[in-house]
Amino acid sequence: MPTAHVNDCNFYYEVKGNGPDVVFIHGEDHGIEMFEPQVAHLSPHYRCVTYYRRGHGRTQLTPYGYSLRNQILDLAMLLEKLEIDRAVLLGVAMATTIAASYALEHPSRVRSLVLASWYELDGYPLMEDRRRQKHAMTFAELHMKMFEVARESGQEGLSDRMRREGDRA
Repeated sequence: MPTAHVNDCNFYYEVKGNGPDVVFIHGEDHGIEMFEPQVAHLSPHYRCVTYYRRGHGRTQLTPYGYSLRNQILDLAMLLEKLEIDRAVLLGVAMATTIAASYALEHPSRVRSLVLASWYELDGYPLMEDRRRQKHAMTFAELHMKMFEVARESGQEGLSDRMRREGDRA
């Protein structure tokens, strides 16, 4: 069972494949199992890293350390321990704030950022401030707009809209 002791916690992690690094970060109600199809698809060309966040799955349940700040440190120290210099970060749900914050603090260490189910970013000060410089919509408003498009036009309609308009109103 691969574990790394960083930031006063024993983290369970898995590494599959070879190539550029892709790090998957699960949300509050998820685990690394949710990424199995993506890891199976990407691992022939990428080194895929999944880990259970503090207090989840096979990672140690500690009595402290669950703040956003500390979970950014968990990620930073785990990447350092695994000798990952620059990675694609994929965060789901509540992990989007961890991935986005890490990227803002360590931009040279992030190849790209994938934020899935990012409704949690609504009201997140660093992201909202930057977003409002370009767009009038909040993340919550964008989320609801995308929901409406998907409901009315299906997944293909949503994909077409994103290709055409991106995250503009």
